[in-house]
Amino acid sequence: MRVPTVMTNSIQHVIESRTSVNAFLPDRPLAEGVIESLISQATKAPSAYNLQNWRFIAVRSPDAKARLESAAYGQRKIVDASVAFVICGTLEAYSQLASALRPSVDARIMEPRTVDGWVAQATATHEGNPVLQRDEAVRSASLAAMTLMLAAQGMGLGSCAMSGFDARQVSRAFGLDATDPTVNSPYRPNAGLRRSPALVRYWSMNTLRPAGVTLHIKPGMAVSRNSTACAWGCAASTGQQRGRRARFG
Repeated sequence: MRVPTVMTNSIQHVIESRTSVNAFLPDRPLAEGVIESLISQATKAPSAYNLQNWRFIAVRSPDAKARLESAAYGQRKIVDASVAFVICGTLEAYSQLASALRPSVDARIMEPRTVDGWVAQATATHEGNPVLQRDEAVRSASLAAMTLMLAAQGMGLGSCAMSGFDARQVSRAFGLDATDPTVNSPYRPNAGLRRSPALVRYWSMNTLRPAGVTLHIKPGMAVSRNSTACAWGCAASTGQQRGRRARFG
């Protein structure tokens, strides 16, 4: 069988056409179905053992946006974007691995004994190892965040990854658990490792973002509309000026 040596046009176009949008047109809400579709596509990202160790918070309401803006040093795009996503990587995900893999067993994709082996290995390596748990959380949330931005681009939405926020303030503002660190948490081995979540990126979108992402629609593109926030970070809007659990705020 001949192996393709070039990407398909659609994938290549999405990757090459994505740009970072830093100014968004306000008052461009996104439909809830669009946000759910973005998160659904983001959860197709890979993760070790298929841990799916991520959590998405969609920041849409004026109150929620104000709380996130305050924690992100007043970055205006959070308010203007239709949605900001706070994407968190979850710790201790190994304890839920059996449940996460159950659908694969039910669909006869995996054998029960294979799942038992994965669970045993993940438990042996992750239990009592906060550094590895955090590393896996950051990796998984980052992969999910990038997948979310590419999904937005494929839907005709522009995006911009953002950084710059007070991790503890984000945690307090959105009720994050000690096991939900945002992707850009400062790395302090064995010192408050489970208590300092942070956003790796923000995405804003106007048609359609630990962390956070902001996505915006490009001029002349037809799209539906909505808003969210992530551990990585994202924001989205339907207008632009030239990150599987989800919660809506």
